[in-house]
Amino acid sequence: MLTARDGTWMKAIVLSFLGVLFGLNLKPSQLFGDEIKDFRQSIYKIRVQSQRPNVTFPWRNRSNRSSSGTGFYIGNGNILTNAHVVAQGKFITVQRDGEDQPHLAKVSFIAHDCDLALLRLVKKPKTMKYPSPLTLGGLPKLRSPVSVVGYPLGGEQLSVTQGVVSRISFRQYAHVGAQRHLLVQVDSAINSGNSGGPVIQKKKVVGVAFQAHVNAENTGYVIPTIIIKRFLKDIEDGFYHGHIDIGLKTMDGAMENPTMRQYHGLEPDDGGVKVANVMSHTPAFGQIEKNDIILAIANQKVGIDGKINYQGERINFEMLFDIAQIGDTVTFDIKRNGKKIHVPIRVQTLKNHYSKNKRYVTSFRYYVFAGLVFTSLSSNYIRSWGRKWYHNAALQLRYLHLMANNLPHFKGHRDVIVLSKRLPDAVNAHLDDFEDSVLTQVNGRKITSLDMLKETIEEAKSQFLTFRFLDKSDFFVLPTKRAKENDREIHQRYGVHPSYWFDDQDGATSGLPTEALKEGVAQ
Repeated sequence: MLTARDGTWMKAIVLSFLGVLFGLNLKPSQLFGDEIKDFRQSIYKIRVQSQRPNVTFPWRNRSNRSSSGTGFYIGNGNILTNAHVVAQGKFITVQRDGEDQPHLAKVSFIAHDCDLALLRLVKKPKTMKYPSPLTLGGLPKLRSPVSVVGYPLGGEQLSVTQGVVSRISFRQYAHVGAQRHLLVQVDSAINSGNSGGPVIQKKKVVGVAFQAHVNAENTGYVIPTIIIKRFLKDIEDGFYHGHIDIGLKTMDGAMENPTMRQYHGLEPDDGGVKVANVMSHTPAFGQIEKNDIILAIANQKVGIDGKINYQGERINFEMLFDIAQIGDTVTFDIKRNGKKIHVPIRVQTLKNHYSKNKRYVTSFRYYVFAGLVFTSLSSNYIRSWGRKWYHNAALQLRYLHLMANNLPHFKGHRDVIVLSKRLPDAVNAHLDDFEDSVLTQVNGRKITSLDMLKETIEEAKSQFLTFRFLDKSDFFVLPTKRAKENDREIHQRYGVHPSYWFDDQDGATSGLPTEALKEGVAQ
């Protein structure tokens, strides 16, 4: 039977074990105290009033909503946070820890694809001094301790939670929903309000807290500094260009088959992963081919699992292309028809294609003619059916959302055009059956964008306008002259602006002076 003295002895053993585990000569209660004290005045609470456009009635906006998050100072007047904290923000304030006065802020750069944004004060008070900037560190090691700092729901004060790094992987970022980047998993709780806050290790920032696993306890995700530094490098010219998708689909596990390896003439230590498809809008198209075996990327050997060794972790090989900047060249070593060759691929802007990313815009692209509302298919549109859109949305739209880039008909399309609504009028009567159908032709002309649709209708001189749709034998016809005559009256009756094109502008950046978008950023 253990005595109180025995219990004290056992506790000492446990504390010593924890010290060895973390490689520190500190008690657990002392692990983070000093470093939190040093940097807490560089942490900001961010409050946002935002407004989203209505994807089904795109000439309208939804009601304002309030939200909050966290940011931290990185120098030269810049506060780093998550894109989803300030996306479509109409009124943004920041308040430094320990101060009672919030300050109006603006978004100077926003990167939805990697969920990062930079804020600046609209007007800095003369008596105000910026805090010391936090320093960006490297990629944390597995099982190393970290502190997650921020303003989660449940209180007004700064919150610090402690945990350890549990995984480093290449996974999907929830904000846009269709792009993968390097991320760090921690067992610290990351709750609403923590987003944008720094994750600290040894007085350096090793990442930005940004999302959590909703079906697992104490499973949070962190944007590592390699992605942050890429973002800051990208905007040095005053514009954000974004991450470029390599566009490769590979056959998972194919090269584990000894017969397949023998067929392709691979050596025992070659490794490699087999290419199943190359997207036509991406930089790899025409450079890498179906059935090529990717042996290495940027001199890093690719295993039969499609992964490379990156700082001691097994990570998907696409990560090395993902972190490259526009204009860089990434070399692939491949085996094609039994021969090993080097294939340099230049990182460059993607060609027109359907994007599965969620869009964060001031308004969605649309065109209304004769009461017929045409819009561009998007992740936002498909999700208007609710959380179970993958069951409830129109079958054809679900299929195109997943497969449009693989279908020859949509190659090079600016938009996949959907007839989303009919605003009732005598000229468009009995056309409800065509709602949520995909437009392909007007008067025999293939339509690849909303711009082309508008141009075709406005220039039409024929007696009728004929509209044809994907996988429909039926078509409908409008009387050209009467439809154009009724068009303006329909717009007035329903309070509709006839069109909107500028879907590349985020609501959080609209209206800012040009110089705000061109300010340099210190590393």
